[in-house]
Amino acid sequence: MGLLAYLKTQFVVHLLIGFVFVVSGLIINFTQLCTLALWPISKHLYRRINCRLAYS
Repeated sequence: MGLLAYLKTQFVVHLLIGFVFVVSGLIINFTQLCTLALWPISKHLYRRINCRLAYS
């Protein structure tokens, strides 16, 4: 438990976790934007893909 308590006090660890959170959100949003081209072709496929992306 000492290691976990030590990591909780480190600013760099918090910064890294925040960075990973923001970057993963940007990647998911960009992927959703790319699937927008599917909307005119197949609305059902577009919705299925975006539901999967939203819950990932």
